[in-house]
Amino acid sequence: PAEPTLVLRLKFLNDTERLARVRPGDTVGALKRGTYFPGQEQQVRLIYQGQLLRDDAQSLAGLHLGHLSVLHCHLSPPSAAPAAPGPPGPR
Repeated sequence: PAEPTLVLRLKFLNDTERLARVRPGDTVGALKRGTYFPGQEQQVRLIYQGQLLRDDAQSLAGLHLGHLSVLHCHLSPPSAAPAAPGPPGPR
């Protein structure tokens, strides 16, 4: 039988909200790498009930997330790490 799906509310600092359809067996890391934060998984911080979700291996079921639980999403700006080679900027 297919695993039931949960709908989570992803709430952003700019007061926008998106619904994420996930499975309880999905991990925090899978949520970050999923369709909701493409290419931004290194920058996204998920906060649930005031707790920063640091463990990407933690299952969503283990967090006791319920249907329509709110996850606060904080996207940090891309770090200044060298991403793509290119001409150096003005000095």
